[in-house]
Amino acid sequence: YSPLALIVLREASGAEQGRASSALSLTDSLGTALGTGITGAAVAASVRDAGTPLRGLVVGFAVAIGVAALGLILSSRLRVAARASAAASPVPATGP
Repeated sequence: YSPLALIVLREASGAEQGRASSALSLTDSLGTALGTGITGAAVAASVRDAGTPLRGLVVGFAVAIGVAALGLILSSRLRVAARASAAASPVPATGP
């Protein structure tokens, strides 16, 4: 298992692990397809215009860094919202 999959499954409740696993798989596939497509189009345009792939690669890396930064920002906000929600909801009584 990848470290990301282990973290996602550890953070998800038992009832939510299937949903979390499928969301992780979907984002992994979409991220790879979109990242490859965007970078490939940028490299092709750069080679056509300048004769070198450098500008296209810079665009591809910039997009990847931007998406990673956005993911970090959103994940920290979601984590704070989840903690606030958990603190506000009553804990059901368990036991015999």
